[in-house]
Amino acid sequence: MGLLLNNKDDKKGQQDSHGVYFSAHEHIGYSIRFPDTSNTRYGCFSEAAAEIIVNLAVYRELMQFIRNRKMSLAYTNLEKNIWDAINNVRTLVELVVLLWYGQNFSKPVMRVVRARTSTGGLPNLWDMGPVLEGVITHCARVIADPDIIMGLNLSYATASMDGKPWERPEAMYAAHALLPTLPRNEVRVVLVEFLKGAQERWRRFGSDILETQLTDAQKRKALKAMMPATNDANEGWLGAQARVALRRAPNARLEFINAKSQYKHNDTAEFIAAKLNTPAGQQFLRTQAQAISSEGRHQKRKVAQAEHDRQTVGKHREKKTKTGKGIMPPLPPLPPVGGSWRQSGGSLAVVLYFPMLYLYYFSVWV
Repeated sequence: MGLLLNNKDDKKGQQDSHGVYFSAHEHIGYSIRFPDTSNTRYGCFSEAAAEIIVNLAVYRELMQFIRNRKMSLAYTNLEKNIWDAINNVRTLVELVVLLWYGQNFSKPVMRVVRARTSTGGLPNLWDMGPVLEGVITHCARVIADPDIIMGLNLSYATASMDGKPWERPEAMYAAHALLPTLPRNEVRVVLVEFLKGAQERWRRFGSDILETQLTDAQKRKALKAMMPATNDANEGWLGAQARVALRRAPNARLEFINAKSQYKHNDTAEFIAAKLNTPAGQQFLRTQAQAISSEGRHQKRKVAQAEHDRQTVGKHREKKTKTGKGIMPPLPPLPPVGGSWRQSGGSLAVVLYFPMLYLYYFSVWV
């Protein structure tokens, strides 16, 4: 659904129609951006599930609106799949369970993982043992009694892993309002099986932390060997900045974009003002900039990339030659034709032969 309503390519999808429709809808009245499911990001699919369940009736109306706005009054394949999905009972069961997991497990975990310590720093990965144990314990608790989440006496104090209010309480209430229309036993089974799988994977991915019982001395060493609890440093902040910059200036070099991003991110302006705001300092900066510019890094990088591509192509060709897949097969002989072409049906043979010949070579090489 994110492919249609929040496509990563601005020229594709119905994200504009989605925003306009929600802004004008009498039950919404403001624009909503559908969660970004085009990127692998923790919790994005549970957020999408929550959004669909909360505004399920509106999304059904929106899909009909998108269809009826066309001259053909027909869905595309993607739109038809989405329409079928949001009207399919089993798909709704899966969305409800995914919503529950996100609100009661994923979000509480991320509140701890992304929180700042008392000193303002990032939490240490080696201190996340109690958090992982809490997730596994809460999974076991809900597996034993699914009514903690499914029951009528729903409360964040018992349903949420940390006992704190849900990030999106209306999603929990919308899911419970939808429950009478769903097969309750099937919802229970899906929830239990989902949590069993999640519990097993939490144990597997957190085995290094869960199995490590640190003494006080080891904790001090772990503090020195601090590992961030998140992978934010590698989540592509620079890449995101580069994509935006290339849209604005398609001919900008990668080195310029990197330098500009680092200049903003590393407080370089303050450093220059404090340390290099002198004639000698400015001359030093100009000298260094000229030296870097004269190195031709941009051209060298492109040459290296081209050489790497040539080597890759050579390896692939060599591999195909050894396996026989890259050997050109012989041409099939032309069918013998006696007399004139027209008398023997030659014109028909020519019409049929060359398309078949084309398809033959296409099938061999592809």
